[in-house]
Amino acid sequence: MANKSKEKPVKEEYIHHRKKSMGFSGLFYKDKPKRLSNQGRQRSPQLGRRIRRVSTVALPDEAFHLRQLAVHCMLFLNARKTHPEVGTLLVGLENGVVQVWNHHIQGSFITSFSAIHKAGDYVISMATDEKNEFLFTGTTVGYIKTWLLKNYCVLPADEEHICMPKYRLMFPFLWGNTFMGRAARMVADQPKPVLLSSFKGHFMPVSGLTYIDECQILISCSADFSVRMWTLGGRYLQTIGTFKPYKSILPTKPVAANFPFSIPPDIKKVASSTTLRVLSGGSFEKRLTIKQLARRAETNLVHVDETKIFGTRLEAPILGNFYALPERTKHQGDITFDMSFPYIPVYQHLTMPEPMPIESSGSVYGKNRRRSSQGDHSINDKK
Repeated sequence: MANKSKEKPVKEEYIHHRKKSMGFSGLFYKDKPKRLSNQGRQRSPQLGRRIRRVSTVALPDEAFHLRQLAVHCMLFLNARKTHPEVGTLLVGLENGVVQVWNHHIQGSFITSFSAIHKAGDYVISMATDEKNEFLFTGTTVGYIKTWLLKNYCVLPADEEHICMPKYRLMFPFLWGNTFMGRAARMVADQPKPVLLSSFKGHFMPVSGLTYIDECQILISCSADFSVRMWTLGGRYLQTIGTFKPYKSILPTKPVAANFPFSIPPDIKKVASSTTLRVLSGGSFEKRLTIKQLARRAETNLVHVDETKIFGTRLEAPILGNFYALPERTKHQGDITFDMSFPYIPVYQHLTMPEPMPIESSGSVYGKNRRRSSQGDHSINDKK
């Protein structure tokens, strides 16, 4: 007994690993785990908690392909007809595809489209408006996308005319750019539904979306504990629940053009060119060089006082009270010449050709006169 009491306790090396996404903590050993001593079973000196052995469940290989068919969100299109050929149910899968179904008694799967931003991404939240014209999707990488559902999976008799210039004015994402971004490249071979907008709204997955039709505002919530408000075109309004004062927004009217828009500071650091173009309303201020800024400062220093150069502004009536403009007639009056003059006036300012000089007797006129006289004498001699 004395020898056993003198033995030193066995030291065991372990690694503490906490998996944040699953919300539990466990202990994983470097080598093959040994039997814990009584001290180790009761309480760990470093962690201050009981040591438990964590077990893992292996997924069979036969069921691994079913993981891609996991459903993360569903959305019913209530404004559409209940027809077997009309898409009324949208289902977001983990492989990044949104399937279109019909919940009619005779309906089934219709088609599907890709709604991801990059490989490994998938849709986890969806929302729509009252008329089912737009579809809003939120992905796991924090992107918010807007799709045009009009004329998509509907009957040919119910198709409407789509005015794309109107949507280009509403969504800056559709404006021309020097190169095609990743969002546009992902749907380059996908004609329908049309991607109207795509921008990064959160750092972490977008867990929920809600659209308000009266004021055309989209509200998004994320796993980073933030709730943000956006316009239909993608302009950032504000984040709810922060220390900053709340910006007043009318609940029944869309946001005015002079609203103090801004860009979230966390998104501005890592945003792509497409996201910055959408959040800035289609055009953002170009960064000028030091020389260009100096030239602009010089031009701003020059100030011209127009009142001292051109005088004060004329007051009406400008021509005074003693002058009246003649009345304008539709037809031009007849032109009459004044024949009362006893002589014909010659206007010296008119360009006239120079007079030709008259030749003398030795000229051509004299020769012709001599010929005519000689002809007369010959006629008299014959007689």
